[in-house]
Amino acid sequence: MALVRTRRERTVDYWPGFVDALSTLILGIIFLLTVFAVMQFFLTQEMSGKDTALTRLNAQIAQLNELLALERTGKANLESLLTTFRSNLAATEAERDRYKSQAEGAGSGAAGAQGRVNELTQALESEKGVTARALAQVELLNQQIEALRRQLTALEGALEASEKRDKESQTRITDLGQRLNTALAQRVQELSRYRSDFFGRLRNILGDRPDIRIVGDRFVFQSEVFFDPGQNALRPEGRAELDKLVTVLDELIKQIPPDIAWVLRVDGHTDVRPIASAQFPSNWELSAARAIAVVQYLMTRGIPPQRLVAAGFGEFQPLDPAQTDDALPAQPAHRAETDRTVNLTLRPYRADDEPAAIDLWQRAWQVAYPQIAFARRVEWWRGRWRDDLVPVAAIVVAERDGAMTGFVTIDRTSGYLDQLAVAPDQWNRGIARALLDEAKRLSPRGIELHVNQDNARAIRLYERSGFAIAGEDVNPHSGAPVFLMRWRGATDPGA
Repeated sequence: MALVRTRRERTVDYWPGFVDALSTLILGIIFLLTVFAVMQFFLTQEMSGKDTALTRLNAQIAQLNELLALERTGKANLESLLTTFRSNLAATEAERDRYKSQAEGAGSGAAGAQGRVNELTQALESEKGVTARALAQVELLNQQIEALRRQLTALEGALEASEKRDKESQTRITDLGQRLNTALAQRVQELSRYRSDFFGRLRNILGDRPDIRIVGDRFVFQSEVFFDPGQNALRPEGRAELDKLVTVLDELIKQIPPDIAWVLRVDGHTDVRPIASAQFPSNWELSAARAIAVVQYLMTRGIPPQRLVAAGFGEFQPLDPAQTDDALPAQPAHRAETDRTVNLTLRPYRADDEPAAIDLWQRAWQVAYPQIAFARRVEWWRGRWRDDLVPVAAIVVAERDGAMTGFVTIDRTSGYLDQLAVAPDQWNRGIARALLDEAKRLSPRGIELHVNQDNARAIRLYERSGFAIAGEDVNPHSGAPVFLMRWRGATDPGA
């Protein structure tokens, strides 16, 4: 029996090994993609933070738009690079997702996917390099911005120092102005003292004589004492009276400091009767010639000519409405109020007095300040009269022959005198004095008021009525400098 040699063939199964290798490859690819996704996440976070930083930089750069023109250009380039980077990154992510799907769906494309992954990795590294360069540019911009900030800080410091020096200069100027005003006020008070001393001594010398009238701080001499009717030649009696005046002036001149500018004004007046002669065609010439004659005589007696002023008023400002001539050789710089208050009535203000009061206010101020158009201010004054004065102030009206000649407003609570006005054709008739006396009666504790510093006539009126300068201020409506004047009543604790 033949031996049959059977050959048992053994086959090799390669499939399990292939599957394992393929699985290992796929797992490796998945691992690489996972690592890539994680890196992509961190990269996205990092880029998001950089976007926030760039936004802040954009805001800072916008504030320095003129100084950072070059930096704006760099920022624009950087934003362009970042935009390109984002576009490339988005395209890369899209490619990655596409190849990942292909790798998961078909193992045969794993090798190609791996190659694409490598390409994407290289692209990602390239984009990182671009990002690094962008960050370097951002750092450079930060340094430039910091330098600009230091320059701005230095400029602000210099500006603050300049403003401080300017404020100090303004303070010194204000202080000098206040000191100057104080010195001027002291000069005015000093002149007033010398003037009062002069008239006090002259009163003692002249005594109580019927041919000499005392009108405020002036001495009114009858013309018969000095001149013959219609003439300007001084009579011997007039020279004798002037000699008494010279005696007082000589003593006073020695006491007045030489740096005080003062003058003695000699006013010539006539009555209302017209004159027409070859020598004096009108009362203007007669009154001026008489004043000049007095001044010339005073000069011959040693009075310095630079201290003398001659003025003629003709018949237009008669010292006496009667048919008599007067000469006034001893008058200071402004005319005084007289005490002729015949037929004058004082009464409380009524509502129907408003038109007359407004008109009187305009006429009085227009004469005092002819350069100002007060007609344009009437409506403003009407509103202030109705709203600020009538509701709170006691208003006293001076009336003569049924017509309003003046008024005064006084706040009884505060004692503030806001307005004192007299019709121009009634000046020098004692109306202002009468209204001030009534204001004192209504406010016995004291009165305060403001008067323009350039209104010397009004200041003198108040001083003769017992008011004194107590300070300085500025008119809130016109901005003009004013004096604060005060009268202390008998019941004033500070009196």
